[in-house]
Amino acid sequence: MSQTLNNSKYFLQTVILICIINLANAEQPKSFFHNSMNELESTFAGEPFLLSVWSIECAPCLKELKVFSKFKKIYPDFNLVLLSADGPDLIDEAGRVLEQFNLVGTSSWVYGTDRSEQLRYSIDPTWYGEMPRSYFYDRGGQRKSRSGLLSEAALIKWITSTLNE
Repeated sequence: MSQTLNNSKYFLQTVILICIINLANAEQPKSFFHNSMNELESTFAGEPFLLSVWSIECAPCLKELKVFSKFKKIYPDFNLVLLSADGPDLIDEAGRVLEQFNLVGTSSWVYGTDRSEQLRYSIDPTWYGEMPRSYFYDRGGQRKSRSGLLSEAALIKWITSTLNE
């Protein structure tokens, strides 16, 4: 009986250690600063992509992350960029949310400063902070913005039209 308990104890310790190592190795979002839009846009130059601004405390945003998770499986070449409008103190939490929705490995960012107005302005001077907020970029770098939860139908339409360009 004692040997069985010891084996169970070591097994549990090993599982916990593996989980800790996996969490430590999980890709964390990058910090987003006032000049980060240039880097982000140049990364996808010539390619269509969707930039989605979300927050941990935004219920519609979490629904949208679930939809994105589904679509990344169906359309693995779909260029998705996720930007958490939460402050730098929540970068680990944002990473855990992305992991929960199987979006680790997706290009992801988190506000790198608490100066959210400055960051919001650097993204879009006409945006007042409503979320979720989406920016649809075409191959030429032109973008269209949309506030509110994206429907699956709208997302399918955009993805299939950009894949056929």
